[in-house]
Amino acid sequence: MANKEIKDFSAAGALALTDLLLIQSGGVTKNILGSDIQALLLGGALRFTGVLTPAQITADQDDYAPAGYGVVSTLRLSSDAERTITGIVPPAALQYVYILQNVGSYPILLANESGSSAAANRFSTELTKIIGPSEMCLIVYDTTASRWRVLGKDRTNIGTYRPASNVAVPSSVYTKIPMGVETVNCEALQMTGGNIVCLKAGRFVVVWEHAFTASGQWYRDSSLYLNGSPHQTGIRIKNVSDFLRHRDVWNVNLNVGDYIAPYVFTFPGHTAATSSYMRISKVDG
Repeated sequence: MANKEIKDFSAAGALALTDLLLIQSGGVTKNILGSDIQALLLGGALRFTGVLTPAQITADQDDYAPAGYGVVSTLRLSSDAERTITGIVPPAALQYVYILQNVGSYPILLANESGSSAAANRFSTELTKIIGPSEMCLIVYDTTASRWRVLGKDRTNIGTYRPASNVAVPSSVYTKIPMGVETVNCEALQMTGGNIVCLKAGRFVVVWEHAFTASGQWYRDSSLYLNGSPHQTGIRIKNVSDFLRHRDVWNVNLNVGDYIAPYVFTFPGHTAATSSYMRISKVDG
């Protein structure tokens, strides 16, 4: 195939996203389409200038298709609370690429293979993707599988668990705090018998904040139990008669079938309140 050259090309301003590039020579006009380009060599910076800020998301979105999104590359999203997008309608049967930016104050979740959106509009991510405030991710439409692929798997999943009821903690005894309420779906974990059981192996960050029904503790500490045995201890808080909350952060590697549970130690004995919570992130996809 002989090389083709474009000569004496001029245009007033930049090409708009909706324009076609036309090459005219000897009375013949050639339309340049994306399918005509086999490789693109860039000698400078790559800039994305098509930006859209849709209306704030105030409910979970199925088959999401904000007005004007078919001619931009970046969507600046925000929500009034933690919201889930179960699918995005591809503007055409092409390999679209979008940059999703969370410019709001709440996490926005991209649900994995949710039946709430049409099959061709769903995300295929293995786990729910979370775009936290001030975070972003890249999605690419796979025209063969008819699914959106998500680039990057940092913080792919979060589960939040709370005690089903207040738990009395005897003096100077480590007491298990059974987790009985799951407030956010977490495909990598499952509640069984008050334990949090791993369904997908990986590295997890566990934030355990336990609250007490009254003050008067001399000291308290906590421990993360793995498979029924102490695994990591928290920071002991001493002389805290007015300190009612205690937060620990643990990193733990879990295999399929491993289970974890929080334990609390106080002196004198007291009661762990239902406002305690355990929030877990799977950080390696």
